[in-house]
Amino acid sequence: IKIRCPGCVLMPKNNELKGYLGGFDLTDVLQLISQQQKTGILKVESSEGNCSWFFKEGMIVGMSSSLANHAFDLEEMMKKSGRLSPAQSSTMRHEQIRRETSMERVLVDHGILSHQEMAAFNQMRLFEILAAMLGWKKGSYSFEPTRSLYETPYLQPQPSDYILLEILRQTDELSLFEKHVASLEAIYEPCSTFAADSDDALFLADFREQLTAEEEQILALVKQHLTVQEIIDRSLHGRYNVYRILAGFLKRGIIAEKGKKQLKAKRHSDDAWKYASADLL
Repeated sequence: IKIRCPGCVLMPKNNELKGYLGGFDLTDVLQLISQQQKTGILKVESSEGNCSWFFKEGMIVGMSSSLANHAFDLEEMMKKSGRLSPAQSSTMRHEQIRRETSMERVLVDHGILSHQEMAAFNQMRLFEILAAMLGWKKGSYSFEPTRSLYETPYLQPQPSDYILLEILRQTDELSLFEKHVASLEAIYEPCSTFAADSDDALFLADFREQLTAEEEQILALVKQHLTVQEIIDRSLHGRYNVYRILAGFLKRGIIAEKGKKQLKAKRHSDDAWKYASADLL
């Protein structure tokens, strides 16, 4: 596969890669690192924030980001989900410093999330952070070969080629789900047949047995009359998965729209998936 990378500057002596956003496609840089099985750090900076991706033989093994409104920040997401109070967050931050370990390990050690939940959560964050980054139009990037890497705990090493294809697939599917899910401000409720006080107890029991754990959690949050954005925050499943499940519920007649609630501020990630599809094509 021929890599197009206009605007890229390859430094032959130390194998560094530098350039500016806007004059090239970030996907080409990710493919280049993956196909040549590079080991090092890719740093991307813009007015939207900055991200660092840690590669080991072409595989993404770690990530670090600082984005506007603390989007995708581990602690902020845990607090919005209700799994971590501000007081707990402060206590665990001190423990993290004292133990010289990662926040992921502290959270798992305290049972806030299981190993499996943290692994799924970190993979979702990786996808959504990368999708947001692919939408950046101005900024700079640099790749520095190094063996000194940060490896994100509970994150399965990911080939960037696979991740880019998954983001493209999810972006395309999300555009279809958005035709069913009204908006992030929408509030849904179970249809009478699927409500907790339904007269058909046998039907309800059979129905619940057919739900996945993710679907059961999302339906429980729907029953709390939360907005779609609040369901995303509380579930920790990410925008794509929540829209996928809600769209499925709507098509099966399990839930119906109840109304809308005005959100206080626009989320940083709202447009990330829209930009990602165009940038990957």
